[in-house]
Amino acid sequence: MDTVRIDNLERFQLNMVRIVACLSIYLCHVMNEVGGKVGVAFGQLLNVGVPIFLMLSGTLYGSKEIRTGETINWYRKQFRKIMLPLWMFLIALFVMLAINKIFYDWIFWLHSIVPIIGISGISIPAAGHLWFITDLLICYLFTPLFMKIKKIKFLTLGGYIHWLS
Repeated sequence: MDTVRIDNLERFQLNMVRIVACLSIYLCHVMNEVGGKVGVAFGQLLNVGVPIFLMLSGTLYGSKEIRTGETINWYRKQFRKIMLPLWMFLIALFVMLAINKIFYDWIFWLHSIVPIIGISGISIPAAGHLWFITDLLICYLFTPLFMKIKKIKFLTLGGYIHWLS
């Protein structure tokens, strides 16, 4: 995978954006725990961290090129990067919940995690914060397609929309 080189200033700027996004997510959760109309309102106002991370991921992935014939390997790498930590967390969570007898319904568990997290609209106790995994996987699914579109080198947004329709 070829990448565009990022200099130190750009790396610093990207790290600042990451810090702002992290703080936004943290403060969003804090404000939602505070509760009340003001807490929930500020929580929603600060709920921009995940979209910032998704846009940052899109920007950085857009600066890379998936070489012809490497698409399957690229998918495998992305799948391992996301799904292995996710499943390790979910297995540990399941064991913890089962030991504490908080959660023991295997059918509900499988119904919630076998489909991509969040699509069913049902969430596992203590795992509702994983909703963004679905969005990230969908973005990864379409990234090679967007790479092909980028190679066509349409010069306008209208060209992209026309090509997609």
